Amino acid sequence: MNRRFPPLNPGVPLAVRRLRAGNPLALAAQYGLPIWLRADMGVTLGSTLLAEGTSPPVWTISGTPTRQVGLHLEIDSVAGGTGLGQATYKWSENNGATYVATGVVTAAGPTALGTTGLSVSQAAGPYNINNKWDATVLAWADQSGNGRNVAQGTPARQPKFILSDTTGRPSISGDGVDDFMNTASFATAQPSTVFLVMKMVTVQSPGSNHDTVWSRGGTPFMLIDSTPRTILSAGANITYAGAVANGAHAIIEMVLNGASGELVENGVVRASGDVGTDPGGLLTLFSLNVGIAHSVTANISELIEFSSVLPAAVRASVRTRLSNIYGVAL
Repeated sequence: MNRRFPPLNPGVPLAVRRLRAGNPLALAAQYGLPIWLRADMGVTLGSTLLAEGTSPPVWTISGTPTRQVGLHLEIDSVAGGTGLGQATYKWSENNGATYVATGVVTAAGPTALGTTGLSVSQAAGPYNINNKWDATVLAWADQSGNGRNVAQGTPARQPKFILSDTTGRPSISGDGVDDFMNTASFATAQPSTVFLVMKMVTVQSPGSNHDTVWSRGGTPFMLIDSTPRTILSAGANITYAGAVANGAHAIIEMVLNGASGELVENGVVRASGDVGTDPGGLLTLFSLNVGIAHSVTANISELIEFSSVLPAAVRASVRTRLSNIYGVAL
């Protein structure tokens, strides 16, 4: 006799149940979610476009992007002259891989950039030869609902926004010189589980600097140094004799739980042991605390922090979800 069984969760389609698996917001009530950053959500571009040329006039950007945009602008003063009505420009929304339009700098602006929702105001010149501008990140909004946004108000220290990284998805890129972003201070306590989707752009080799990927209150919770080695620390260190995410995106899991700490790369345990008990303060990305010491040349696509040690099955579900989103093999 054939018997029909009701669905596991009546009224909720299977596709929706699968989507919820590993979703940070779906896990927040049970495991806590102090902060969640994702590069395709909540990014505010900086108002000033930084130039590669020498002392060029400044273009400023305004508006809210209607979609994710890797804005890149170039001005060439060779074609017709150096000022308004002479210099030519072209712009891209995929960080310069292709160009949407070209034109002549004819007015102070603002000039709409297609249907991106953005406009630029153009200074009168004179313009240098082949000046190039890239979109930088002023703020990155916390998706946890706690309002713990990371920000950088100094244009020269804002990381770049990359529309399509090697994963095919956006990321935020620190330059390894003086870029960093940070939150206001917020209290944390161990235990916690942190997921980080990232790539070291400058592949680590002996003789390079210590690079802090993220820190809390001045403690370098994860750094990659010149040995190379990866250190996870909350006052005490556990060490992996290699550099994680070295030249390719990886899913990094960090368990901060005193003597039971763990560093995992793409599902493989790289180190375990005592990480210390420092709970940390404000969160800083790409650098150590609020400064430029030990800055890292890296791209970060997502950071999720849970205020619990997640059960193995739940960690696996988050890991699998991130693997599916970013195409990182486990």
